[in-house]
Amino acid sequence: MAKWGSGSDRVSYYCDTQGGNSGSPVFSARTGYAFAIHSHGGCSGNKNSKNWGGLLENPGNVAAFNKYGIPYVNRQTTNIFKYEAFQKESSCFDHAGSVTLKQKTLDECKKLCVNSLTCVSIGYSPSTKKCEVNYRSKMTSATCDGDEENWKRKDTLTTQLSDAIIVTTPPPPPPASACTPGTCTCGFESMGTTGCKKWKNVASDNFDWSRKSGKTPSSSTGPEKAKGGAYYMYIETSAPRKSGDKAVLRSDPVIMGASGEVEFYYNMYGSNIASLEVQVIDATGTSHSAWKESGNKGKAWHHAQVSLGSYAGNIEVQFVGLRGSSWKGDIAIDDITLTSGGGSPTTGPPFWTTVPPTTAPPTTAPPGTCVPSDAEKKWRMWPHSWPKSCDEMQKGWQVCTKPNDPNHGIVMKNCPVTCALARGDPCPNQPTTTSPTSPPFWTTVPPTAPPTTVPPTAPPTTMPPTVDLKKKIDVLEKKIAEVLKLVKSLASSGLN
Repeated sequence: MAKWGSGSDRVSYYCDTQGGNSGSPVFSARTGYAFAIHSHGGCSGNKNSKNWGGLLENPGNVAAFNKYGIPYVNRQTTNIFKYEAFQKESSCFDHAGSVTLKQKTLDECKKLCVNSLTCVSIGYSPSTKKCEVNYRSKMTSATCDGDEENWKRKDTLTTQLSDAIIVTTPPPPPPASACTPGTCTCGFESMGTTGCKKWKNVASDNFDWSRKSGKTPSSSTGPEKAKGGAYYMYIETSAPRKSGDKAVLRSDPVIMGASGEVEFYYNMYGSNIASLEVQVIDATGTSHSAWKESGNKGKAWHHAQVSLGSYAGNIEVQFVGLRGSSWKGDIAIDDITLTSGGGSPTTGPPFWTTVPPTTAPPTTAPPGTCVPSDAEKKWRMWPHSWPKSCDEMQKGWQVCTKPNDPNHGIVMKNCPVTCALARGDPCPNQPTTTSPTSPPFWTTVPPTAPPTTVPPTAPPTTMPPTVDLKKKIDVLEKKIAEVLKLVKSLASSGLN
């Protein structure tokens, strides 16, 4: 340690450097901490010349260390040489862990101890030049051997005994990848479990989310391991991926209530992270952004809890990963829990259940059975775009039971039989006394009697035109002829 001219304090060290390294952080091989910024110097042929570095005072370097979690020593407030200080003790000790070396000076013996993470003291005999390096271990009082001296380090990097019993708390088990009423969880341990089968890569994006265990293939990006269990999902942003590419992981349709939410962990480590977004696709097919994070968030996993109550109804949830400007942009997710919350239909199909389409009753059903018109049948089979089919609108919104809903009128008008079944009303346009008790709209009701086969009616007979019709046609033809004659006459007069 020395002051460079009239400037700042500099620390010397031995390191193989080359031109252009000035300004680089200098790390201790013993502790892994940055302790200086290289300024000048280098190894000569005999490798005995020193390098020199200044204090870590540059705010840009310190900010970079803090941002990327690089450990460093503030030498303005920390004595980096405290681990090299020894004090002479009046008694000697035998250590369970030690090594004896011969023909060493006291300084060489101390340096051997300093270069060890676990050395706590040395025993040294000036007459025999015997050096005993004592490591962190169980020790017992002993008689000093001849002129043996016991030198104890004032400060050590470690204090735990090597044979100490360290009690660790086992990590909590990963959440079960299963579904219960109102909740589905997926930790990606197996994509064949009930909870994980609900999440799928879509075909319309640029690339897919991938299931991974351990570290991602690229360095300086992605998580080191899963948040819970062994597996997680991530986007690999190396070639052939390019800036702006998207990967979408989408859930099956779910009936979301007023207190519904999605909870998950995410990792966004890398210098070129773009964004991770949670989107909701409502019953009309419109996408909404419910949550979004961008940029480098460091190596740790982060927790997110996103409310979905404002999107109550029949929805789909999707994770959208966006690729940044380079390959250092891997994004990962783990331990997803999707909760439907309250406010969903209490008598409808269970959460996450795929409801089969209602079987249309036969058109020849006996009196008293609800029979949809041809127009309503078309609504029931409408494709998945607006306007939704009767059944789809019922499953998502229960519009028939909500007069204040803006779609109530159009559904009641176009889906009268569907609404009657859902509301428990009598069949429309049929006597109340003969209408049976109506089941819920998602239940297929077998006919109470076999359908009656109605013989086909005879095709209409083509009749010759009547006499009156012939007269009208003759009069019309004469008038047309007169008009054409008049037009020709006018045309001739104009040419003359």
